[in-house]
Order: sequence, then structure tokens, then C-alpha cells
Amino acid sequence: MASFINGSTTQEAKKTTSLLAQTFGWMTIGLLVTTLVSIGIAFLLNFLLQNQATEVERIALINNYYIVLGIAGIIQFVLVMVIQFGVIRQGPMNKNITVPFLLYVANMGVVLSFLVLVVDFDILASSLAITLILFAMMYLFAKQTKWNLNGLAIVGSSLLIGGLILSLVNLFLGSSQLDWLLSFVLFGAIMLITLFDIWQVNKVSQAGETNKNLALFFAFRLYVDFVYIFIRIVYFILLSRSRR
Repeated sequence: MASFINGSTTQEAKKTTSLLAQTFGWMTIGLLVTTLVSIGIAFLLNFLLQNQATEVERIALINNYYIVLGIAGIIQFVLVMVIQFGVIRQGPMNKNITVPFLLYVANMGVVLSFLVLVVDFDILASSLAITLILFAMMYLFAKQTKWNLNGLAIVGSSLLIGGLILSLVNLFLGSSQLDWLLSFVLFGAIMLITLFDIWQVNKVSQAGETNKNLALFFAFRLYVDFVYIFIRIVYFILLSRSRR
């Protein structure tokens, strides 16, 4: 009897570890692909700019790069719709999103190549380190807490929607104080959503669910959270340096 209980407990632990490992494994793969693509495009553009003979050719090359960024932004929106609504309609256990996921993270590398081009390496490295620390802290909290964190998704989503609406309004108002406040509101919103996403991954894994498509869906959500937090931290560091 004791052997049966121990075996059952071990099997459940393996299932929990399996889903978490797959989720964070795919998330890591996504971040690596994004990093390599963004660095590669930035390097290629710098190389091409250095080999253009005239200023007109360099300007034309930069304009073409901006067009590529615009197209990449549109593609990102389409891929989000494919992943989100495809999974919602068919269920994360059934919808295979491997290809859309890989396309999304690679295309994100195209979008983020702009940061690699215009932001100093030390700022990018510091932002990445801070993002990793925040993610680790949220993971430890979500794993250990006994609280039900379902409410964080509602609060975070409400703050995010409200912050985005006010940001659009502030485009016409042009208030730097409101812009600074909204930056923190949006950052807080995504932190709450991220904490909920990490908590939900742990809860689902503890329930014994394990599936590649489910892991990919969670990896996509955590990947988007990670990238958004990283971008906001880069923004905060740049803003703080500009005020010195």
C-alpha cells in the first residue's frame, strides 16, 4: 500500500515537473530566438550602412528598415490573433501552436532589433538582469503562496485597459506628469498579470495536466509578459538617465 502511494506521488511530481519544464523550456527557446534575430538584424543593418557609398543610399536603407518594422508590427498582431483566438476556440490541449509561436518570437526579434540599434548594451544588459530577477521573485511567490490569485487577472487587465485608454487621451493632452504616472500604472498592471500567469501555470501543473500544446500556450503568455516587462524597464532606465 505504501509502495502504491509513493509511486502515485512520484508520478504526480513528474507530471508537475514536466509541464513546468516544457513551459519554461519553450519560453527560454523563444527568448533565445528573439535575441539572436534582433542582434543579427542590428548587425546586418550596421554592416550595410557602413558599406553604402552615399548618404542618399544610407537614408534609403534606413527607410526600408522602418518599412520592415511596420510590416513586422502588423504580422505580430495577426500572429497574436491566431494564437489567442485559435487556442480559445479549440482549447490549449488540442490546438498546435508550435509554428505560430516560433514565427511570433522570431518576428519579435525583428521588432526589438530597433532597441539593439539605439540603446546602449549596458542598459539592455541591466534591464535583462532586472527582468530575470523580477521573474524569479514572482515565480517563488506564486509557487509558495496559498492564496487564490485569480483576482489579479481582473485587476491587472482593468488597469491595463484603463491605462491604455488614458495613454491615448494623453496623446492629445501632452502631459508629461500623466505620462510618467501611466507608465507606472501600465507596469504595475503587467506585473499583476504576469504573477497571475505564473501562478496559473503552477496550479495547472499541480493538477497533473501535461501537454505540449498547453505548455506552448503558457510559454507564449509568459514570453509576452517577459518581453513587455523588459521593454518597460529599458524605458524607465532611459527616462531616469535623461533626467540627470
